[in-house]
Amino acid sequence: MEQDFTISYMNAPATELLSGMGVSEGDRYSAGMFHERRQSETCIVARTFDLGEPLSATATGVNRYGELIFWEERTIPIMENGKVARVMHVLRDITELREVEAELRMLSVKDTLTDLYNRRHFCEVLEREMHRAQRQRSALCLMLLDVDGFKEYNDQHGHVAGDEILIQLGEMLKDCIREHVDSACRLGGDEFTVVLPQTSIEQATHVAQRLREKFQPLKEKGLTLSIGVASYNDETRVEDFVNRADKAMYDVKHFGKDAIKVV
Repeated sequence: MEQDFTISYMNAPATELLSGMGVSEGDRYSAGMFHERRQSETCIVARTFDLGEPLSATATGVNRYGELIFWEERTIPIMENGKVARVMHVLRDITELREVEAELRMLSVKDTLTDLYNRRHFCEVLEREMHRAQRQRSALCLMLLDVDGFKEYNDQHGHVAGDEILIQLGEMLKDCIREHVDSACRLGGDEFTVVLPQTSIEQATHVAQRLREKFQPLKEKGLTLSIGVASYNDETRVEDFVNRADKAMYDVKHFGKDAIKVV
């Protein structure tokens, strides 16, 4: 004779709101019915029946209002005569917690002034893209740039005015690159970099030229850009690739500024 199973929900209306499942306080299933239900329900309940042990997991889904939510699940087996007679299934809404965690993760990789990525994230992205370029034999370029005359401008007009220049440059960079493909980062001070995957040296040079055009109005303030552009050349260390682009940028600064050097 088939054994019947019961799933007990401490708060059935809340569970239904969270998971989108239609449930009541003590849903009861025959073994055959449960086998069908378990295919569509979270497997943590099925595993608790199978193992007879308390389990926990996190899940995501859409509630009955169409909202994306996250929840934490805990199951507790209720034993009778040495067998699992029913399972207590507890759900806790952790959507707000996940949103806070995501925001903290984003803050850890973003520059707070310009809203570009920071140095830490830049190193991670560049290493990943170098591995991909080597594995797929695809193009990869790196652009480093520095604001000529920034220190003098900052000293003369103050840090607030200087910060405004950096914020404007950050916006210009975002306008010049591909969203969700390229990565613009502020390395520190007035030094910035852009990682350009799947990009030829000609395409990268075009990005640099567009950026200089956008920056042109700031020439009236005595500010220009020195830009170095390097194409990936099978370097195995991030430092070697960065140093080539960095040297190209400083060659521009040394020999007159306000230009692009490609290596």
